[in-house]
Amino acid sequence: LYHAVKSILPNYSGQLDIVVNEFGKPFFKNIALDFSLSHSERHIACVVSDSPVGIDVESKAKYRQDLSERFFCADEISALRNSDNKDYDFARIWTAKESALKCIGTGIHRTLSSVNTTDASKIVLIPEGKTLQSFHWFVNDAHCSVCIDSNKLIEQPLFIEMEL
Repeated sequence: LYHAVKSILPNYSGQLDIVVNEFGKPFFKNIALDFSLSHSERHIACVVSDSPVGIDVESKAKYRQDLSERFFCADEISALRNSDNKDYDFARIWTAKESALKCIGTGIHRTLSSVNTTDASKIVLIPEGKTLQSFHWFVNDAHCSVCIDSNKLIEQPLFIEMEL
C-alpha cells in the first residue's frame, strides 16, 4: 500500500493513518487519496487514487446460476444466459459488482442487484443512474476489477504485477 501511495505522491514520507467508515471501508485519515484492497487465495490486489475507488480479485471463479439469479440484475442474468463463456463473464460481473460497492463505500450493505455491470467499461448504480468507470483484467488465473468514481476519463489504470 505504501509503495502505491509513493507512486502517486513520490515526496510523501509520513505514516499511513487508516480508519474505517460506518460500513467498514478503510480510508486514509491523513492524506487525500482513496484506496481499496482485495485478496483471494494467492492473489492480492491494491488500488490507490485521488478519486473514490474499489477493487476486487477472485481466483477460480465459476459460473453459479443460483448466485446470478439471486444477486444479479435482469440485464446481467440475460447476458449470462447468452454467454459463450459463462465462467469468465460470471467472474467479470461478480468482481465488478464488488469493486463498485467498495468504491461507493457501502460494501454489501447495498444489494448487489442494484449495480448493473452489463457494459464492461462502466457500472450503473440502480435506481439513481449514476455511472462509474470500470476496468477488468484476467491475470495468472484470477479476475480483477477496478471501479472508480471520477469525471476524468481514465483510459487504463496503471497495473503493476509484483512477485513476493
